[in-house]
Amino acid sequence: MNWKKGITAGISALAISGVLFGAGLTSTAHAATPTTPTGASEVGTQASINFGVTNGLSDVTLKLAGVYGRTEGQPPIGSTMTYLQWQNFEVQNMWFADDDVFVTYQVHVDGQGYVGDIQLQLSLDSWSGINTSRLSVNNTPLAMHLGGSATSPIIKAGKQ
Repeated sequence: MNWKKGITAGISALAISGVLFGAGLTSTAHAATPTTPTGASEVGTQASINFGVTNGLSDVTLKLAGVYGRTEGQPPIGSTMTYLQWQNFEVQNMWFADDDVFVTYQVHVDGQGYVGDIQLQLSLDSWSGINTSRLSVNNTPLAMHLGGSATSPIIKAGKQ
């Protein structure tokens, strides 16, 4: 009968240690599991349309002050572009939604410094497939308009 007690005690000890050891592994594994999606398979690809904005204003430097809306890529805030330089903005294309991105530039005129801000509206209309860009705000003493195409707007001097 002694051997039955020994086997029972051994099995009980093994079961208890297995439970405790398993619980320890489970809590360690759980603690090491990231809570934010980081795997490549968890990130979906988004469709986007590129808008290449060109500075067509001689003697004017445009400094990127802000970008608002859903973008897939944009230049760093504070970056500048001088005459005939351009910056690219990837506007996210969501199905069955109108997508607008607003780009704000500080306008610096050579010899005068900062004279005000302008804002461009870069738009996608997924219903019609028509892309548009427009100069939506001009808080400067300079007359400006957009030339070029909808996805390659050129900021130009003068009225349209």
